[in-house]
Amino acid sequence: MPILGTVASGFNVPVTPTVDTLIVSGGGGTSDGSPASGNPGAGAGGMRTFTSVSVSAGTLYTITVGAGGSRNASNVKASNGTNSSALGNSTTGGGAAGCYGNGQGPNNGGSGGGGDTNVDGEIILGLGIPGEGNNGAAGMESGGGGGAGAAGAEGTNYRQTGGQGGIGLISDYSGTPTYYAGGGSGSSYGAGDITSGGLGGGGTGGKQNISAATNGTPNTGGGGGGTRGGTFSTGTNGGSGIVIVRYPDTYAAAKSATVSPTTTGGYRIYRFTENGSITF
Repeated sequence: MPILGTVASGFNVPVTPTVDTLIVSGGGGTSDGSPASGNPGAGAGGMRTFTSVSVSAGTLYTITVGAGGSRNASNVKASNGTNSSALGNSTTGGGAAGCYGNGQGPNNGGSGGGGDTNVDGEIILGLGIPGEGNNGAAGMESGGGGGAGAAGAEGTNYRQTGGQGGIGLISDYSGTPTYYAGGGSGSSYGAGDITSGGLGGGGTGGKQNISAATNGTPNTGGGGGGTRGGTFSTGTNGGSGIVIVRYPDTYAAAKSATVSPTTTGGYRIYRFTENGSITF
């Protein structure tokens, strides 16, 4: 039986006993490009949906929205995105891209960062967490970061064209079908083409002396695009995450929340783009 609550009109209305949540963590970052090399794309933040999560009336629930991983200086590996959490569940921040110039391999994460050679000369890739994301590509300097829907792709044309970031996954929890958690694409140079990031906010890889890499899109969990040395050598940040809580609009609005709900498609929807709280 639903718990009963009281609204201002004085009529008793049911308070929802369960909710659905979408939880996306922050995407990983990439390093500044070094003069002699480039960097792969970063992994997307972990993405999961949770259905029929039990909640209690009158309990304050804290919502944490993960930040995107920060870029770092040339030859210094960037940081992973941070975790998002809500109602007792969480996902994992995206893995930072490898840093070719200093032999620092990529990080594991919700989705793994694009691969590079490590100090032993091995070409390695960042691993994703099953159920949250996928692996980054193993391609040296130019691999794409993993996304929630697919692994990153290796660079082509002798690595001159950066590999595509892994595609994200689509969710309609906001009321509009939207892709989240796309991986960042790897860097390009020479005769290579510029490659867009994975659908779901993944950043576009830069091309040496032609174009700058782009950050992951805020509130998608997209990984940052890989960067080459030269005119446009600044590394990229991952996109911040997002948390969405929804339940049927036949139930009363939450007693309090740090965001205002929208009502569409038969659901009452709370969209958190930064840390907050909700009390049912």
